[in-house]
Amino acid sequence: MNKILIALIYYINTYPFNKLSSQDLPNEFSIAYSCSYSLYYYINLLLEQYKNDYNYIDSSSLIASTFILINKLIMKGIKIPFYNQHKLIVICIIISSKLLDDECYSNDIWASVLHIPIKELNKMEYTILKILKHELYMSKELYDTTLKILMYIPLQRAINEIKNISENNIL
Repeated sequence: MNKILIALIYYINTYPFNKLSSQDLPNEFSIAYSCSYSLYYYINLLLEQYKNDYNYIDSSSLIASTFILINKLIMKGIKIPFYNQHKLIVICIIISSKLLDDECYSNDIWASVLHIPIKELNKMEYTILKILKHELYMSKELYDTTLKILMYIPLQRAINEIKNISENNIL
């Protein structure tokens, strides 16, 4: 199991500020995304495919960077309900991949891999960047701390709590 991915899902679903957030994600994310895979399986599959094509990028780095972006959204008051998590995590992974390396999938390839129309993908990416006001900088200290937090969460506790809070099959 990808422990860091489980930790990311755990934090999104149990993070107290997420429950206190007042703004919903914009309309681009409000359309329920019908994905037949669990959130964990879907994101893990995506990360594995990306890793096969760009084996010099560690999935832990992508997840840590993704977590920082999601945390920035939550701190801006954006609420992240379950039905938006597939799309949101994917868009944050796309942005993270671009932050971490100049050689990454183009949005055309991401759209093809994800089976999402390119216009929808571009609009969601633009929306996230606009909410964040293009403030994507992550200090080394923030990145290292985030990676440590994600790596040291007790795995079984995270799995149990995710199963307890979710009516849907996340894992």
